[in-house]
Amino acid sequence: MQTFTFVRQIFAQKLHKGLSRLRLPLEYMAICALCAKDPVKERRAHARQCLVKNINVRREYLKQHAAVSEKLLSLLPEYVVPYTIHLLAHDPDYVKVQDIEQLKDIKECLWFILEILMAKNENNSHAFIRKMVENIKQTKDAQGPDDAKMNEVEVLKWLTARSGDHPILPVRRGQSCKC
Repeated sequence: MQTFTFVRQIFAQKLHKGLSRLRLPLEYMAICALCAKDPVKERRAHARQCLVKNINVRREYLKQHAAVSEKLLSLLPEYVVPYTIHLLAHDPDYVKVQDIEQLKDIKECLWFILEILMAKNENNSHAFIRKMVENIKQTKDAQGPDDAKMNEVEVLKWLTARSGDHPILPVRRGQSCKC
């Protein structure tokens, strides 16, 4: 078991290094959502700190280089949301659409990313993310349009139907969940 932990730590370090230096595309940041599944609280906290730093690096770069609008899609941290939803919908651990426990895990992973992205409402990011999620809900998964298990829309519908008072997201940690 220690070998897996070591491999995870090395992978996380390399991922963080590549993301913080802007050498890895934004899609790789979606992998950070899986850190919410880590059973060790300290590793989850460290992963969260790394994610916060990576998001701040991207936002700062965009502030300093306002003329790089052609790179906006690859740098704006909010664009990690579709990649995260896709990654979680295709998670091999997610096997039953109606399994509440699996959906709770997916919700935690999605919230791991969204909580950080929405901590500050920079440039009206809440409305932007809400619109992005609404657009995703209107689509079908290209890899399995008829497969309910692989359809991100089903995951999003479930999450937004049980989101409590938040217009987009699952209920925050510590709040009651209608799950």
